[in-house]
Amino acid sequence: MNDVLKAFLKFLELNRNASRHTVRAYESDLSQFLSFVAVERGVKRSQLLPANLDRAAIRGFLAELHRTGRSRATAKPNGGRCPAAHCLIRSARTALSFGARTWMP
Repeated sequence: MNDVLKAFLKFLELNRNASRHTVRAYESDLSQFLSFVAVERGVKRSQLLPANLDRAAIRGFLAELHRTGRSRATAKPNGGRCPAAHCLIRSARTALSFGARTWMP
């Protein structure tokens, strides 16, 4: 999954003309999400499969944000200004759109 994340970030930079700040924000959001899912599934991040990144994983991640005192409506995992749910969903949608063209059957 790490290689897929790197390819996705390169795609954002080159094909979407995303700024370095945007790419870094996507990397942070998705890295934290992937790390959470890996821990929940009991595997390394590199062993995650696209099937592991489902609605339940997103809901679990947002629940963890809430459990640790960060509101899902206002908090971002790295303390940024973008609402976590919005950022995560935006990141996931863009990543899944990218994945559908590159590594999903």
